[in-house]
Amino acid sequence: MLLPSAELGDGEAAANLVTLHLEDGDLSGAAEYAERYADEERPDTLVALAEVRAAQRRHDEAEALFRRAGELGALRAHTAYGTFLRTVRNDPVGAEREYRAARRHREPGWAWTLARFLVDEGRADEARPYLEYAAVRGDRAAAGLLAELDGEDPHDD
Repeated sequence: MLLPSAELGDGEAAANLVTLHLEDGDLSGAAEYAERYADEERPDTLVALAEVRAAQRRHDEAEALFRRAGELGALRAHTAYGTFLRTVRNDPVGAEREYRAARRHREPGWAWTLARFLVDEGRADEARPYLEYAAVRGDRAAAGLLAELDGEDPHDD
């Protein structure tokens, strides 16, 4: 279903196709689709290509693509770039900057991503309002982490 949509120019379908291949461990398939569909007119495809380049350990190229995707308004550019900065570049300051940019741009999942980062950085009190925001909107992971911070067992119904 994604392939015909990608062929018709749907940038999100193309990006999701790449993600499916990456999640399946098929880096060559992911790279093939990412390279085929990369297009600045569909900035989500640049995020997908950046993630492939990161997986290929072509970090400088990945970083440039994440930045360009953000400039062009890709749906989750700041979240993805923040994760790259955190996990690949070991740059928590840069990661936080990007997670906060994701908030400003209202990227999907921004509240959970920012909250998880803050908790991992030992700043649970600062994370709480973001967890509450995400939990109220149905994010189960956020609700579970909030329960844990409150000393509850998130698996206890």
